Amino acid sequence: MKYQYPVKVNDPPQQYSTLHGLVGTKDGLIYVSDRRGNRIQVFRQNGEYLMEKFVRPETGGSGSGFSLQVSRDPEQSILYLIDGTNQRVWMLRRKDLAILDRFGKPGRQAGEFIRAHMIAIDSQNRMYTGEAGNGRRIQRWILKGTRPATSVTPPGQQ
Repeated sequence: MKYQYPVKVNDPPQQYSTLHGLVGTKDGLIYVSDRRGNRIQVFRQNGEYLMEKFVRPETGGSGSGFSLQVSRDPEQSILYLIDGTNQRVWMLRRKDLAILDRFGKPGRQAGEFIRAHMIAIDSQNRMYTGEAGNGRRIQRWILKGTRPATSVTPPGQQ
């Protein structure tokens, strides 16, 4: 099935590769992760396309755009993206999808991921990440801020 969007800004791609994550915000925006397309797209509730951001676009396999969550600050200023292929959590500034920071790496130790798959943030600002496949665990994180974007190695150079 092909969907048509009431587009006013840019023409969005007509289909997703693998729609995997979806989160809405208090200001009425919808953030969609396209797993194998390695991107996040932003829409208004009426379907109007606003923007997109590719995260590690060179990622093959299952892609980089798994599950999404927004921060619990009043502005919901940060968008978190689970990247289950590169085993990371990406932190993006919600207003323009600029990459602010990232954490995690492949492995079985605390702070590492095997098939990172899901993300949630509770009312106490604790993040929970779930792993699929052989990961078989949930990790809890205490969120304390981000590093300046200039300290983050650009995607593709990690």
